Amino acid sequence: MKSIREIDEAITSDVWASTESYDNLITLCSWYRFGGTPGEVKARDFLLQKFKDYGLDDSHTEEFTYNGWINGTAKLEVTEPVELELFCKGMPNSPSTTSKGVEGELIFIDPGAPEDFDALKNEIPGKIVMATSTRREPVNRRYLRADRELKLSLSIINGAKAFIFMTGLPGELIQQGSCLTNGLPCEIPAVSVSYETGQKILHLQRKGPVRVRITAKHTLKRLPSWNVVGDITGTEMPEEIILIGAMFDGHEPEGAQNGAGGPAVTLEMARVLEKHKGGFKRTIRFVELSTEEMGVVGCYNYVRMHESELKNIKFMLALDAAGTNPGEGIDLQNCPELTSYMREIAKEIVKDVKYEFPVRNYLMDGGDSFPFVLKGVPSGSKHGEWRHFEVYHTSADTTDKLDPRDIQRSAIVFSKIVARMANADEIPARHRTPEEVKQLLIENGFEWYYNHAKQITLDELVSKGLPPSKRWKPS
Repeated sequence: MKSIREIDEAITSDVWASTESYDNLITLCSWYRFGGTPGEVKARDFLLQKFKDYGLDDSHTEEFTYNGWINGTAKLEVTEPVELELFCKGMPNSPSTTSKGVEGELIFIDPGAPEDFDALKNEIPGKIVMATSTRREPVNRRYLRADRELKLSLSIINGAKAFIFMTGLPGELIQQGSCLTNGLPCEIPAVSVSYETGQKILHLQRKGPVRVRITAKHTLKRLPSWNVVGDITGTEMPEEIILIGAMFDGHEPEGAQNGAGGPAVTLEMARVLEKHKGGFKRTIRFVELSTEEMGVVGCYNYVRMHESELKNIKFMLALDAAGTNPGEGIDLQNCPELTSYMREIAKEIVKDVKYEFPVRNYLMDGGDSFPFVLKGVPSGSKHGEWRHFEVYHTSADTTDKLDPRDIQRSAIVFSKIVARMANADEIPARHRTPEEVKQLLIENGFEWYYNHAKQITLDELVSKGLPPSKRWKPS
């Protein structure tokens, strides 16, 4: 068996000498991979074939069905004080309207933090809310971020008729995002608009009340989707698993940073680590996860389908959007017992990449580590800072925003982390009980947020993951 330093050297030279990772990114970005599209199927088949080409064991797809959304048409009109049609996009999970649409006076809530809604709660009922994609950092983390889902949910709770999500940065870009990430449709129609369109509406509002109308026709139906799975089987403890997951869908045609960057890295990891098959004590499993943009649906379904083996997962590493800025490090999902262990690994691996690699303990609910966190599985994810976060969920998230060297650095760094965890005699991490998970969520301020933004209790969340779909009605 090769020493870990010999494996390190082989990984480094192999990745730097190959263009495979960026070639894979370009291929994935040639398809629009949102759930329910032909591009999703093409990406699925491509990922599966790559796993087979690289020699992974038991490479296969795992099918499930979910509450899907098929984009149709969305129309935004100003009806008073002038008549004006404005360009918009329907937000995934937004319902259809009647042919007459939904019309009402517009109220602008900026940026849309809970206190902003509290201040205007008596003015919201029966109106159409517009809020921006900008966020106000909370003084107390228990208050949490003012994100898209929270702004929309607070609009619904306060009696709004519809919702307009205004992109916070100029450039005629429209930031997309699903209405609610709990697998259910939204109760009110919702559209996204550019910064410039939002400013045009606000300019009219400075002169007096503005009325707008939203008309939408979308399809809600059960859809199939697939996760793609492949293993490098361990030699001494094959039942113990180090699991690496990454989303492969995206909101916009390319979805390069947010969607394709993750699998570009994990495919490269699979390619170089498989060459050392027989040299790892534990099994290394790669899972390319679908429909993350519909509410981490692919990952929740993976966890549901593999519940009996979750106890064997020693660590889950989520690499969504991992192709950018690898020097930002790793976020352990509140696994303090792993902190010093991971920092020792980081000291070793940064020698070859010449930058810092911070290790943080920070619990986040977005992305593909969270379903594992809810089941008590020790988890972590690449820290979420991007070089070009300003194009998040927009049509400008294209391949030019990713540096091929960042993808290679990420593949090198995370391959070395995984190699060490796969060969460690012991990993100082433990699984948490449901009660411990619930307490962890409360301590990190998620109770209020989930009750409001996701409309689910922590007991439901921990026990079921995705909430029941009794409110979901296909069109």
